[in-house]
Amino acid sequence: QQGQNVEITLKGQNLDTATAVWFSGTGITAEIRQETQQAAVLFNGAGVSGRVPTDMQLVASLTIDPDAPLGIQQMRIVTPYGVSNAQNFVVGNLPEVKENEATEETEKSNYLELPVTVNGEITSIDDQDSFSFDLKKDAKLICEVTAQRIGSPLDSYLILQDANGAEVANSGQGNGLDSLLNYTALETGKYTLHIRDIRYKGGNGFRYRLS
Repeated sequence: QQGQNVEITLKGQNLDTATAVWFSGTGITAEIRQETQQAAVLFNGAGVSGRVPTDMQLVASLTIDPDAPLGIQQMRIVTPYGVSNAQNFVVGNLPEVKENEATEETEKSNYLELPVTVNGEITSIDDQDSFSFDLKKDAKLICEVTAQRIGSPLDSYLILQDANGAEVANSGQGNGLDSLLNYTALETGKYTLHIRDIRYKGGNGFRYRLS
């Protein structure tokens, strides 16, 4: 969110030599907080031994200016060996929260105070994230997914239910594979929004931003 500080963790190779975090646009400054050497998992057994390398990690503190341009910027790591491939970083103007998977496991939805941007992930083929919130009659609700535009393979699908559990709206269309739902509340009450992959896919990297 504009005007906020955020700490991020990056994984990769040669991160212990990183000298800077570079952004393609303006309004974001970064300070490298911590670099960890490449670790290794060792195992030994009867006639078996091996070494499994794991990725290095880099922790960076980002300061986002209050007037930083909204939208997607490309982020790269600078090292003496060169510059990394680009990763997408999104600047928004709404409060940011993370999806609570523990809540999902109890079959309860995450409760949200609107407006908000949720950062989540569809972790498996049967994963469906749910979020509830209160709407007043005649309130206009606009829900937008940003996933494909930041490199996620998620093909999002949104379902909105009213307080009685009846489906009142759904959307699998919007900007490319990123869904957009526009709904005007017919009644005052608690509504629940569900998001999943329309193909019932999921796994590591199926990230999304839901505003």
